[in-house]
Parts: sequence; structure tokens; C-alpha cells
Amino acid sequence: MARPVSPRVESLRRELRQRLSAGAAPGDRFFSNRELARHARVSYQTASRLLDELVHAGWLRRLHGSGTYVAGDTSRARIAYLVFHPRGLRPESFGARLHAALRAALDDARIPHRELWAIRPPPLPDDAYPVFWETYPARGSPLPKGRFALVLNDRPPPGLGARFIDSVQVDDFSGGCAAAELLRGRIGLRGAIILAGPRGDPRSDARVAGYRTIFPAAPVFHARSWYREGAEVAARRILVRKPLGVLCANDRLAEAVARAALQAGPDRPHLIGFDDAPVATELHLTTIAIPWDELVASATRIIAARLRADSHPAKQLILQPHAVTRS
Repeated sequence: MARPVSPRVESLRRELRQRLSAGAAPGDRFFSNRELARHARVSYQTASRLLDELVHAGWLRRLHGSGTYVAGDTSRARIAYLVFHPRGLRPESFGARLHAALRAALDDARIPHRELWAIRPPPLPDDAYPVFWETYPARGSPLPKGRFALVLNDRPPPGLGARFIDSVQVDDFSGGCAAAELLRGRIGLRGAIILAGPRGDPRSDARVAGYRTIFPAAPVFHARSWYREGAEVAARRILVRKPLGVLCANDRLAEAVARAALQAGPDRPHLIGFDDAPVATELHLTTIAIPWDELVASATRIIAARLRADSHPAKQLILQPHAVTRS
């Protein structure tokens, strides 16, 4: 029967992981067995076992005859690869706007980059710093252990590798709260319905959770996609209920409700969108705007730093959206 781990050893295990997470860069020399035993006042065998655990978990690597080092790719990335899902090829979509703005910012900053449209990212060159939109898998990494990358408008995947994955995302939950507050100011606390994005989409789920801080009992209808045509059936079903207001998880879904209402009669419920897409201006739609300039500028700064060989732990930024009132 294995002996239970002592509180002292468990505390040392946490200390070592925190030390690695807090600022250790790939290639930095780490404790040897003897150094750790002396530093932590534990036996040589205990020190060796703890370091072996970190090696097997991918935090450290051992070089025979040289020592123990922080794991990770120490080669320098020299070019950014914009790896975007093909949905971004659709004109005036979120991905199209993000891709165009980021490409222009990289051109202005004279940062070398290439573009790749793919549902799943293929193997990339050793000197690439990948920038993923809608293509980074939730489980399993297409990158060698320790390679840095950036994910846009999404969270990094969970696990040990997250310390190498930079991210710039929008606080969808806070944006949902703001949208619900706007609608409450127009209709009070009754008569709201939520038109969400596709089932299981984390951004839609976060926005809906924000809406429900104000309207906890509001019925939720799901669109089949983030586009107008994917919401037409749900829009008609919503209007049958004669809502006073509809919280829409993006502006294209709000467009579906507006078109359906135009066909159904003169009365249109109050609509609140999300994203501030071009269609929001056409519809004179009040919406929650993505902070596009801040999103692109933050991504550009991170890319530039990684191409200058910055090897500090991953930067994970969460940006606040803001309301655009048009009616």
C-alpha cells in the first residue's frame, strides 16, 4: 500500500508548479535533484521524484550530463500565421471583419504574416507563431509542446499547455448583462425572449447567462447558425408569442427577427443585438459592440512581442464590450 503524501511534500509540489507558472521561460535552468533537496530540506529521493513528475507532465526536460531545464520551444518564431476558419470568408461576418482588420494592422506594423483558411490547423513551420480564430481544438494541441500561439475571441484550451496559449477575448457575459439592462429600461421586467446562437456554442451560452441575470425566466430559442437564415424559423416562433423585446445573441439573428416582424405586421418588438456588425447600422439597431480597435491592437502587440522572442507565460486578455444605442 502506497504511503500517503505528507503535507510538506504536497506544499513543495504546489510551490514548484507555481514557480514554473509565474515566469519561468523555456530553456531556463531549473533545480537539480541535489539543489532541490538542499533548497527544500527534503531527501534526495523525494526531490528526484518531484522533478520526475514535472518532467512527465511536460513542465521540465532533462538533458543528460547538462541538467534540468524548463520545457518549451526555445526557437524564435519569425512569422505570424493567421489560421482562420472558412466561415470568415463570408462577407461582413465577424471572422471577415476580424481577419481584414488584423491583416491591415500587421501590414501597418510591418509584421510578417501569412494566411491560412482551415477547419482544423495542419502542421505549421517551426518558425510560425499561429494566430487561431475558430480553429484551435478544445482538446489536443496541433503544436509541439511549448510552442506559443494566440487564440482570438476564445479561451485557451484547459490544461498544462494553456500557459503557452495567448488569448484575446471579449467578455460575453458582461455584454449580455449590459444588453439585458438596456432592454429592461425599455420594457421593464416582463415580455422578454432570448434568441440564442447555436446550441452548445460557448459565446452564445455566456451571453445568455448574462441576459438571465436580468430576465431569469425569459424563454430561450436557439438559432441553427449565427447567420440570418439560420434564425428564420426561430424568429417566426418567437413572434407568435408577441414579445415586447428580444435579446439577440448577434446582429444577424436580430436581422432575422426584424425581417419576420416586417412580414407579420407593423409592430416590431424592441431588439437588442450583439457585435455591432454593419447590418446593425442598416437596421438602426441598438447593440452591444465588440471593441474592435482594442481587440486588434491587443492581438498585434502580442504577436509583435512573440516575434521578438518574448517567452514570458501566456497573456490572456478579456476586453469589455460597450453599448451602441440607436433607437
